[in-house]
Amino acid sequence: MEAISQKLPGISDRLAAEHRLVVEGFAASAKRLLSAKVMMELQRPLLCVADTDEAGWKTRDDLSTILEEHVCYFPAWDDEPDEFKGPEVEIVRQRVETLWSLLTRSVRAAVTTTDALKHGVVSRDTFSKAVLRLTTGVKNDRDGVAERLLLLGFESVELVEDVGQFSVRGGIIDVFPFISEDPLRIEFLGDRVESIRSFDVTSQRSKKLLRSFFILPYRELCLTPLTYRRALKHLEDPLGDGSERYLHLIHRKLETILDYLPSDAIVVIDSERDIDVSHDALVFAGQGRQVRPQPVYQGNFNLFKEDLQKLKKMGYHAFLLAANERQRDRFSDILSEEFPELRILSQSLHEGFIYPHAKLACFTDHEIFQRPKFRTRKRFPGGVPIDDILSLKKGDICVHVDHGIGRFDGMRRMHVDGRDTDCLLLTYRDGDRLYVPTHQMHRVQRYIGSSAIPPQLTKLGSGSWERAKRGTKKAVEDMTKELLEIHAARQSQKGHAFGSDTVWQKELESSFLYEETPDQLKAFEAVKADMESVKPMDRLVCGEVGYGKTEVAIRAAFKAVMDDRQVAVLVPTTILAQQHYNSFRERLRDFPLSVEMLSRLRNRNQTKSILQGLKSGTIDIVIGTHRLLSKDVEFKDLGLLIIDEEQRFGVKHKEKIKRIRKLVDCFTMSATPIPRTLYMSLLGIRDMTTIETPPADRLSVVTDVCRWDDRLIIEACLREVERGGQVFFVHNRVETIYSMADYLSKLLPELRIGIAHGQLPSLHLEKIMLDFLAERYDILLTSAIVESGVDVPNANTMFVNRADRFGLAQLHQLRGRVGRSHRRAYCYFLIPKSGRMTDEARRRLRAIKTFSDLGS
Repeated sequence: MEAISQKLPGISDRLAAEHRLVVEGFAASAKRLLSAKVMMELQRPLLCVADTDEAGWKTRDDLSTILEEHVCYFPAWDDEPDEFKGPEVEIVRQRVETLWSLLTRSVRAAVTTTDALKHGVVSRDTFSKAVLRLTTGVKNDRDGVAERLLLLGFESVELVEDVGQFSVRGGIIDVFPFISEDPLRIEFLGDRVESIRSFDVTSQRSKKLLRSFFILPYRELCLTPLTYRRALKHLEDPLGDGSERYLHLIHRKLETILDYLPSDAIVVIDSERDIDVSHDALVFAGQGRQVRPQPVYQGNFNLFKEDLQKLKKMGYHAFLLAANERQRDRFSDILSEEFPELRILSQSLHEGFIYPHAKLACFTDHEIFQRPKFRTRKRFPGGVPIDDILSLKKGDICVHVDHGIGRFDGMRRMHVDGRDTDCLLLTYRDGDRLYVPTHQMHRVQRYIGSSAIPPQLTKLGSGSWERAKRGTKKAVEDMTKELLEIHAARQSQKGHAFGSDTVWQKELESSFLYEETPDQLKAFEAVKADMESVKPMDRLVCGEVGYGKTEVAIRAAFKAVMDDRQVAVLVPTTILAQQHYNSFRERLRDFPLSVEMLSRLRNRNQTKSILQGLKSGTIDIVIGTHRLLSKDVEFKDLGLLIIDEEQRFGVKHKEKIKRIRKLVDCFTMSATPIPRTLYMSLLGIRDMTTIETPPADRLSVVTDVCRWDDRLIIEACLREVERGGQVFFVHNRVETIYSMADYLSKLLPELRIGIAHGQLPSLHLEKIMLDFLAERYDILLTSAIVESGVDVPNANTMFVNRADRFGLAQLHQLRGRVGRSHRRAYCYFLIPKSGRMTDEARRRLRAIKTFSDLGS
């Protein structure tokens, strides 16, 4: 980046002399480069004030890249004060971390927005006093620390699993603060801190001994016993959700983030609003006239190369900024021979620009291909797998690998081998007890059974558990033998080894609209390696809804077509076929290949033409429902079969799929694979790749289970539409769906409602879905037909009526239809106003609400 910055004008001396300098006509990322240049030349702290949240995090990202150091971001609250319901954890973390970093002078650069400056924060003195400082050997009693943690906003729990929680057990406090990768275990001896250790949230084992630690407030309230008593005069619950909007009542003196800056700081104002500051200020005004934005290429790579040729003749210094080293290498392979003078860097800004005065051209890869560059969010390590022992609740049935089925009755502090240790208490038949130390808890698992009737507890020492294990082992061996026999023929056959990646393959991958996650890259490489092997591929790509499995399919399909082989993509529903068809065509539009769809949305003549094209080889990729399995479907040279959500096909269809997959490479995509499919993968009969990393900027879906409430439906729908979004309303009874439409129309007369279900004529259904995608409807009232594959990033609120009638996998898939963009999404599972649910339905809804974090 230094080579680019050097070509920008030098203005540091003018700013130092004039104290407020206005610079006109600079484009976005060029402003950030110039700001960083001034900061580095003057060696003074920097605060950038952006106009919007989007501009704010883009400025933070760019400055981090340019300076190659951490830059703090201080965002505004995500709701207006009169609508404020409670702090979003990520926003609180960013704000608290920024205040602490500026207070301790541990960062040189920070970014905020004009909205964030409008509302006051606690004073520097109040914030400093709120920070909990713990040091071994220093006086600090356990009860006092626990009280401070409560006032700082931490939640008291039985077992610490997530950020913002603490627990007290005997002389020990476990706490999970913001700025620690792991939770802390603080051990007290009398009224002094004896030791501070970090520990693993899953195994509960100690990792690192610490001498001291600062625990920052988990809420910006920064309450002390004195301010808590003052707050009680105004608030019923000072620690309740939304208390931050009453900060002015709790604290007598408020400041702004500007007060946290050192006196020699430079404030960069990139805003149309006039902001008065006492510090030296660099003010950007006007649109990009001196420095204009990068041209728009809309994915046309040839047009980009034409511009490079023109700039080369004009003597420009051209730079191409790639998102990562992988992208840099791709571009080097494609461009280095034709443009050896082009400098390709593995650092990327949000916006490219052209600076004619300095003959400087700076391009970004994501803008060439119209790929949005998302903000990076910190992923808290909190939370543990659902099957982990930490998810056990008192009274749950569990299994000890050596002693059998027992009941978990909580944690106990025991004296073992000369020291105190935490133990799990398991109760067996006739009241027998077993204490399991935490370092052995990997031998305990939650009981999983298909019956709603609780299992009989094991009698300790009876030998019944060993007999049960022997019987199970034999049954598993028999099943394994059967599965191995089924797949032996396939493994012994020699398949087609596809060639290595072509230049077009690299161009396709470079044009991906998003930055690949690490797990996506692993999946791409695994599928490619399978395809290039003579062994027929049989891989399961398992990943959460919206985590990028379709892109894996597109790249694999393209690779097969580049080797003159045809591809069949098999999906369970017509709507999913249409969505995949649109996705494949959009991604592959710049390449000379043919993509078609075979489903009931095609008429007789269209179907006949597609069948002829498959037989003659003029169609390269076909996407279809079970219609692809019909006897009249013949391929000239099928090389790859891709199956989406295999578990939703019937037994007859699966038998036909088996016959096809014996002959060609095959991989299956699923968010909720059935146990048999998973078991085959775990045995190694079928290879498996998991995509667990959420896409950049993806937020978890706020999930709530609630009784039918007209007011809730009205408020949630209007809130979504007012922010420019759309709503799914799932009502899975076609007989009453039109009555429900009338009812919703009366509740929300100003909103446009579309109706979709599987009994509609195919063309009518397609039109409804396309109209919803085109935002001609505000609400889509639909059956569960949208359960799989429907991708509407603008729809981020969902209601599921009679959620108690859906299975857990269905609820999970439905919730996956929202939250597919950078916006916070909401999913409401509605149950009747009155009447009882079955215990099984209650457990399903409790599970779907509890495990709503990304990847859970």
